[in-house]
Amino acid sequence: MFYVSPRIYVADLKYLYPQGLDTKDKVAYGVYGSVLIPLTPISPNLYGTVDVDVLFGPQFSDAKPIVTQCELGARYKLPWNFSVGLKSSKHYINDAHQNRESVQWNAALLGYDFSFPCRLALVNNSLEFYFFPSHNEFDPNPGVNFENRVVSRYGLDYTVALEKINNSPVYLAARFFLPFGDSRPQIDYNYKADPIACFLRLKCGYRVNQRLSLYAEFADSYDLGGIVNSRELDESLSFGFVFAF
Repeated sequence: MFYVSPRIYVADLKYLYPQGLDTKDKVAYGVYGSVLIPLTPISPNLYGTVDVDVLFGPQFSDAKPIVTQCELGARYKLPWNFSVGLKSSKHYINDAHQNRESVQWNAALLGYDFSFPCRLALVNNSLEFYFFPSHNEFDPNPGVNFENRVVSRYGLDYTVALEKINNSPVYLAARFFLPFGDSRPQIDYNYKADPIACFLRLKCGYRVNQRLSLYAEFADSYDLGGIVNSRELDESLSFGFVFAF
């Protein structure tokens, strides 16, 4: 399965990508692509994922590529809807911003997916627990001095989606990502699980057919005690399409 999703951000609610302290460049447009790769020659339960998000800005009228966010993963399905896997994420910043730091990490994950019908909709749930090894932590505070920078040892990623609401093409989804930890890069690597932040995405969509849907997405971040770089708490609002092949 292959997904492509172009989108546009709204006025002052443009996306502020993780990039350090020294710039306020925001994103006006984005194009997201995702592909699921069955690895059946190796195992029928094994598959890979590739997710790429190309971001453009800072102006609507003069948008240039700012950064490419690339995420690679491999997952093995276990009984009872569990799965285990590996995931790696990196931001590739364009030449004009090469001196600026961005988020990159590697993690092992344990996943659990389940669905159930309720009175008004079909409820799909996806839960992933991440473990970030030392030197591979998720960094919600890029650009801050190492002695003050809090990075995460663990992460919890939960998505709930309401499909076919009242047997209509309308769907709603919410995604919560919560990093935990209290490590300082190159100074103090530990296994504490202090709450750092909550990254929230809310989506409302309409499925035109099996291959096309329209959506609006609001994103915001909340400090739970570990955000040093307050610029990472910006909110955004975007409108887009999803094409499935």
